[in-house]
Amino acid sequence: MPDAGTDWSRKPIRILVDIDRAAVRFAPRTGRILCKVEPPLQGKEEWLVSLDRPIIVFFPWPRVFRRVLIRYRKDMEDSLSLTFERRFGVKQSYAWVYGVKSMPRDEKRLQEEQLRMLGPADIHPAKSEDY
Repeated sequence: MPDAGTDWSRKPIRILVDIDRAAVRFAPRTGRILCKVEPPLQGKEEWLVSLDRPIIVFFPWPRVFRRVLIRYRKDMEDSLSLTFERRFGVKQSYAWVYGVKSMPRDEKRLQEEQLRMLGPADIHPAKSEDY
């Protein structure tokens, strides 16, 4: 099991939106972890992810999200380390996904106003054939 100080940057992940609970529906996306947001804005753990294919949202106006924030809430037991370790025979975690409207110069200094909630999603390690 990896320790809390493990560097997950550049690790490939796959995001599968929870269509029953999400405000925005999109096809599964692969991406790479850019960095951990320190200190977290609201959750216990937050990660910035660069998507291979951007998400296009049309409501209330068209917007393209090339980067998303993955937020693990404080009341959840999931974390990014659970995405890469086997749990009940499956490698995955459950997190809330936010689109990043505009990026600050320092990636780790996001503000809540720069985010748009897309909804909950399952986070999986990307398969080798995805890359």
